[in-house]
Amino acid sequence: MRLSRSSFTFRTLAASVLGAGALGLVLFGSASAAHAVVAPVIVGSHPQGMAYDSATGNVFVVNSADGSVSRFDGRAAVTPVADTFPAVGTDLRGVAVDPVTGRVFVASHGSASPKIFDGELPVPTITSTAVGAAPDGVAVDASSGRVFVANSGAATVSILDGRAVTPTVIATVGVGATPRGIAVDQTSHEVYVGNAFGSSVSFFDGSAAAPVATTIGGFTVPGALAVDNSTHRVFVTNLLISQISWFDEADPAATLDSMDIPGAPTGLSVDPSTHSVFVSGNSDSAVTQFDGRDPKKSQKLTLSTGSGPRGIVADASQFPSVYVANENDDTVSRLPNTIPHVAPTLTSGALPPATVGVPYSFTFTASGLPAPTFELGTGDTLPAGLSLNATTGEISGTPTTPGSITFDMVAINDTLPASAKFYTVDVAPAVTPNPTPTPTPTATSGSTGASGSAGGSNSSSSGTTATKPQLAHTGLDIAALWPLIAVGAMLVIVGAFSLPRRTSRSSRRSE
Repeated sequence: MRLSRSSFTFRTLAASVLGAGALGLVLFGSASAAHAVVAPVIVGSHPQGMAYDSATGNVFVVNSADGSVSRFDGRAAVTPVADTFPAVGTDLRGVAVDPVTGRVFVASHGSASPKIFDGELPVPTITSTAVGAAPDGVAVDASSGRVFVANSGAATVSILDGRAVTPTVIATVGVGATPRGIAVDQTSHEVYVGNAFGSSVSFFDGSAAAPVATTIGGFTVPGALAVDNSTHRVFVTNLLISQISWFDEADPAATLDSMDIPGAPTGLSVDPSTHSVFVSGNSDSAVTQFDGRDPKKSQKLTLSTGSGPRGIVADASQFPSVYVANENDDTVSRLPNTIPHVAPTLTSGALPPATVGVPYSFTFTASGLPAPTFELGTGDTLPAGLSLNATTGEISGTPTTPGSITFDMVAINDTLPASAKFYTVDVAPAVTPNPTPTPTPTATSGSTGASGSAGGSNSSSSGTTATKPQLAHTGLDIAALWPLIAVGAMLVIVGAFSLPRRTSRSSRRSE
């Protein structure tokens, strides 16, 4: 009896649920138990944005209420102690670091001039440069050194040469209304800007001399942005509706999708080494973590933080922890960077045909974390002669019976839902080979005694002399010349008899 695609075995369902419970993991659409929190880092008043220097491991936190910036060693094995630089600016918002020069750029919303200082100096000197009104977000292209500042009061993005002795604006790009969050794809150099009151996202080529932005809608008060530099997927928080949206750089409008995130999402970060996405829920004191490669099938891990989480720094290749700035208690939480599991998805295409008596092999593939295993749907079978390796997904063997067989293949791991799909194998009858024609024998002659058997055989028969084999030749046929030879011989004999008679007559005449 044919079962539906969702009819994988009860054992599969039970194993998935029990396995997830044993590991303390979350099934799709659920949240895990809160992770334990270690001692936080103490910083300045009302921390907001965060950034890190990948060359030194220093983490920078802007504190908007007192205008200071805190710095600590993100690679420390124990809770680090932060240095805090006072009087950097007013109403500080975003921050970014150039890992080549060590320069730190801070958006000072209370002025039209971002603050700049050397993040490696014990007591840095603060400088500034003029941009548009009410700068909010800031990002750095680590390859070119260009700095991008979102001016929320001017609907523009200012582009600075961040590696000049005195960084100044080299281009200005018009975007949507009230741009705030901003991010750069470090591989493609595309720049993305969230236009809060325009409910849109603008993007442009950050390496161009005079960039022109393209804008797409479909967002609700977009706030923070982050980019996965290897998958080129862009993530955007929607503050008012507690959702996160994402789209792919290759086709933003066509790939736009979203899902709910609890707690008024404000901060956002993508771990470039694991593809995990971290979203801070400002109102519920938690961070939601999921796999950005398949957000809807990923587990949603809930990481407990301090009060009012905002900015996030996450990079498992750099730091042992995920760092989250908590604006209501002036701390930075240190959270474990675990890997969320992802429900499986079968990715195999159609199966090739098979033939009775001919060895056959096909390997099913499926995405998911941990790696899925494979099984047939309840009551389904493979063509006779084939078997399934549950670990590798390979079906192999030699088919014995022709026919068309349809079966349900199921990929499973410890995260639901499982992935099931119907596949068909057409098995053709065995191929009957064409008979090989028998060569026609060539008769030979030339026996020295009685005739031998036909066909040139040299085996003797009773009362006969064996015929000697003859070599093939391409000249005259000697057998065909025997009549001529016989006639010639007779003429010679006749001539021989006539010669004495002529001699006798000649003698008589001479007498």
